[in-house]
Amino acid sequence: MNNIILAGFMGTGKTTVGRVIAKQLGRRFIDSDQYIVTITRKPIPEIFSDHGEAYFRQLEAQTALELAKLSDVVI
Repeated sequence: MNNIILAGFMGTGKTTVGRVIAKQLGRRFIDSDQYIVTITRKPIPEIFSDHGEAYFRQLEAQTALELAKLSDVVI
């Protein structure tokens, strides 16, 4: 698959670094949080307040499985 996946605590710069890496390598960057927002049509704080953290973590796991099917992306 040849993907690059950045993981870490929130607010540590994954999106910023991911965009830089993707640009330098000529790859597409996908922000998994933004992907979730797009799919659910809800901002993440609203997902937490409406459904709770466990539900959000399920969405994260499903998103990871979906994005892992892609090739040559920075996630």
